[in-house]
Amino acid sequence: MTERVAERVRVPFVPKVAHALARNSLVHRALNSEPVHWGLDKLVVSLYIRSLRDPENKSRINPTSETMLGKLGKLERIIHPFFPDRDRVFETKMGGSIRTNLEKSIETGEETNLVRKIKRTMNLMGEKYLKTILLDYLVVNFGLGTLNEYFLAKEGKPFFHYLALQVNSECNAQPRCPGCFAARDKDKLDFATMDKTVGESKALGTRFTIALGGETLLEKENLFKLFRKYPRMPFLVATNGILVDEAYAKEVAQMGNVITMINTPGLEPTTTKIRRTPEAWESIRKAAENLRKYGAASGFASTVYRSNFKEVSSPEFVQQMIDFGMILGLYFGYTDPIGCSPQKELGLTPQMNEEFSQRVKDVSSTHPMFLVDTSGGREKLIGGCPAGKAGLIYVQSNGNVGACPMVPQMDKRLNVRTNSMEEILKSSYFEAIREGKPSCLRNPVFLSKLPTPVPLIFERKPKSKSQQGNQS
Repeated sequence: MTERVAERVRVPFVPKVAHALARNSLVHRALNSEPVHWGLDKLVVSLYIRSLRDPENKSRINPTSETMLGKLGKLERIIHPFFPDRDRVFETKMGGSIRTNLEKSIETGEETNLVRKIKRTMNLMGEKYLKTILLDYLVVNFGLGTLNEYFLAKEGKPFFHYLALQVNSECNAQPRCPGCFAARDKDKLDFATMDKTVGESKALGTRFTIALGGETLLEKENLFKLFRKYPRMPFLVATNGILVDEAYAKEVAQMGNVITMINTPGLEPTTTKIRRTPEAWESIRKAAENLRKYGAASGFASTVYRSNFKEVSSPEFVQQMIDFGMILGLYFGYTDPIGCSPQKELGLTPQMNEEFSQRVKDVSSTHPMFLVDTSGGREKLIGGCPAGKAGLIYVQSNGNVGACPMVPQMDKRLNVRTNSMEEILKSSYFEAIREGKPSCLRNPVFLSKLPTPVPLIFERKPKSKSQQGNQS
């Protein structure tokens, strides 16, 4: 790349004026308002995607590396002013890595694996998905999202990035998967509760919602209402695939904000063994086929057991998922929830966990598919508990709000039906998590040893004089 091109890519677009405006609370609120932001979304991303179309086939988004590099620079100049000086995440981490790989691909004449991943994903997603994921998640979350955090902090409000909703506990697959953490629950979230939770969470900065079960698609109609009400919120839906028919695939493809993740514990023999039914593999294959037929984004979610960790991190397995048309893979290491009878024979040993994380890195470096290890490897990457370090909040099917599925929330006061998300996140429980002091990690039986409801408080009690004296 020439020096002139390099300079043009890196020079921000009127940074002083635009950044000063972005830091103004009135301008920021106007930009985040639905009408204004929706208009910016359609304008900026539509122009950006149009520039990435295949010159010979305008229906395909298949740009050259040179085109991607040039357009990345233009996109950065547009969004640059909205990043605080202290935290230009997109530019320094994401944009920087992508730019380096594009430059390498141009210099060598061979695409790097990251470039292959990006091109394949963009081509499979289509324009509607790119509008939701590209701008509303990446740009808004890491751009305006950091400013949201700035203004919310000034108002004394909590902030978080990701919302996980356990919409129900019931499952249509029998027998259930080994160690299912939802098997003991009987509750589900109605539409009003889901709507309230997502709406309040959005106001506190979240830009991504994960729907879990049980089997999420047993609540399909309520979920569709939710997806339609929040068209710019990316939703990731975990399912066993049984209910992913053509009608579902066509509906979510038209919406363009739903990524369907199919529970896939291995290749056909392993899936049959773990799911304990010969129909399991066929339901996965058919679900993937339906989603691919209508252009709906899909991926796989694998629970990692001692019996399958090598297979789900193998090149053969990942290639099969690529052949199914999937764009994303998520791995969840089996961990029995606190308070349940542990099934230690299912979980990985520390040595197995290390081997698995390395295997995922290796296969991810050679295959054009994004793979995310959310087990021990992910916690090491982000530096601790996902709730504290990555801003993840988990709402159980009974409405209780906790940090993750592995630590059930027992305090009924921390419930979305009776309190707002803001009130809940101001509790001492979440204060401790944000401060990096999650008691559940220091003592694995923290909650199960305490009575129900757990005696947590919303406001910290002032220390007595005797306590202050003892500390001094």
